[in-house]
Amino acid sequence: MPIPFHDAEDIEELGSAAFLQIEAPAAGSAERRGALLFINARGEPLEFVHNRIELLSSVLWRPSDRELAAARRLALTLFHAATQQPSFLLCRASVVSPQLFGPDGQIVLHVPVGRIATSAEITGQANASESFATPDANGELQTTHVFWTPASPTGTAADLFTRLAERALLLEPFERAAKGLQAVYGE
Repeated sequence: MPIPFHDAEDIEELGSAAFLQIEAPAAGSAERRGALLFINARGEPLEFVHNRIELLSSVLWRPSDRELAAARRLALTLFHAATQQPSFLLCRASVVSPQLFGPDGQIVLHVPVGRIATSAEITGQANASESFATPDANGELQTTHVFWTPASPTGTAADLFTRLAERALLLEPFERAAKGLQAVYGE
């Protein structure tokens, strides 16, 4: 006779969160690498999509446009390859500019997009939609801010975000995605 049980957390209904990791370019490199990591409310990986692109010579670009174009191209290729549909997408505010997903952005997503930053990273940013304390890689609490567009998640997506925040899973998945890119492409 099987043992009767019930999973204490019905996390399937909350869906998944996607973390867009775009690596800073190496000095003088035209290559850009990026990944999209999907996790559930427990932080378990569900899907990992990655790609790299080569940009034309920097001589041909206006300086302000090159990084935005790289982020846009990487994001589009990752979105096309992904099979999961997240409840929301998080990206680092220090890497992804508001012009990519913002109100007048180049890519319109049909899920909330949160640009996340630590207090040290938010110089010159508008007021954050949400601020909270989350541990860094060393376990020390730091104030973290999220800039949502078009608005913060609601319903089950908000519940998922809250669970991830409580479990210190708002910054850490970016580190996992970066490690995944290193495993795939090397240093």
